[in-house]
Amino acid sequence: PAAASVTPPEVTHVSPPPKNQAPAPASTPSLIDEVVADPVETFLESKPVREKKMELEKKLETLRKKQDKERLRLQASQDPDKPRTKFYMSNKLVKRLSSKNMYFSSSQDGESEADNEVVGRSIPRSQSERMLAVFKDHINQERELLEKYHELVFGCAQKVMVVAQTQQLKMLHVLLERETSDVMRRLQANRRQEVKALAKQHRDRDELVRMKREVASAVVEKGVHERVRLTELYEKKREELEKQHNEVKNQLSGKKAEAKATLERELEEKCTRLEQEIELEPRSSER
Repeated sequence: PAAASVTPPEVTHVSPPPKNQAPAPASTPSLIDEVVADPVETFLESKPVREKKMELEKKLETLRKKQDKERLRLQASQDPDKPRTKFYMSNKLVKRLSSKNMYFSSSQDGESEADNEVVGRSIPRSQSERMLAVFKDHINQERELLEKYHELVFGCAQKVMVVAQTQQLKMLHVLLERETSDVMRRLQANRRQEVKALAKQHRDRDELVRMKREVASAVVEKGVHERVRLTELYEKKREELEKQHNEVKNQLSGKKAEAKATLERELEEKCTRLEQEIELEPRSSER
C-alpha cells in the first residue's frame, strides 16, 4: 500500500528583534519642574526700585538744605545780644532728630544731654515756641516726602513683580510646548530607525506593511502618553507656581505695611523727642 502522506507541522517563524532598533525614549526630567517663583527680595532690589530710592535720597538732601537755610534765617532774627552758639546747639538738635527713616539713616550729632538742657534754658519762651513750630513743620515736610516715596517705591516693586510673574507663567507654557515637540521628534526619529531595521529583515511586502502599521500605532500611543504626562506635569506646576506667586504678593504687602508702620513710628518719636528736648520756659505772667 502506498505510504500515507504526512504533512509536517507548521512552524511559526518569530523574527528576532532588529539589531539596530533604537530604544523607546524614556521620560527625562523636565525643565518645567525647575521653575520656581522669584523671592520678594528680587523685586525690592530691582533696578527701578533702586532708582526710586536714589531719587528720594536726592530730594531729601534738597529738602534738608532748604530747611537749614530756614533755620539760619531764624537764627539771624534772634536777639543780637543772644550768643549765636546757643541757637547753633538747637540746630544740632534738629539734625540729630532728622532723617532717620525706612530708606536712609543719617549720621547723628553727638551733643551731650547737657547741651540739650542749655538749649531749653537759654532762649525765651517765645523763641522756643517759634523754634518748635519751625522744627515740627520741617518734620511734616519730611513726612510728606517719605510717605509719597513709600507708595512710589512699593508701587514700583509691585509693577516689577507683576510683569515678572506674568512672564514666568508664559515661559512655563512655552516649556510645555517645547518639551512636547522634542518628545514627538524623538518618537518619530525612533520610528524611522525601526522601520529601516524592519525593511532589512522582512522581504515579504505584506508582512513589512503590517509591521510598519504596528510601529506607527505604537508611536502614536507613546506620543499620546507623553502628551498627557507633560500636560499633567504642566498643570500641576502652574497651580504650584500661582500659589508661590500669591505668597510673594502677600510678603510684599506685609513688607509695605511693616515699612509704613516703622516710618510712622520713627516720625512720631522725632516729634516726641523734639517736644521733650526743647523745654519751654514759663511765661512772664506765670513767674
